[in-house]
Amino acid sequence: MLQAHSTPEARADGRAPARAELVPVLAALIQEHRGPAARDALAHTLFNLVKRPSPGQRRMILAAWADLAAAIGPARTAEELLPQCWEQVGARQQEGNPAWVSEV
Repeated sequence: MLQAHSTPEARADGRAPARAELVPVLAALIQEHRGPAARDALAHTLFNLVKRPSPGQRRMILAAWADLAAAIGPARTAEELLPQCWEQVGARQQEGNPAWVSEV
């Protein structure tokens, strides 16, 4: 199972968790979900969780991707994560912002 780099704290005020708090949850769901289509949708959500991530958010998302790749192994990484990366690189180039996706 993935280890979260930052564990989300429970919110006493009942508000929804911040997007950064969802990173380890999404990564765990991608790792454990049985449906390939759902995993693909979750991976897309993880990549697009923050439109213009700060350096700290980038590090958190990239660390989750690295942990996820290590946890699921090379076959699933090649089949599921790399196509998502290429799709995002193409999309970001069209937007004129490919830099952070290329870090993956």
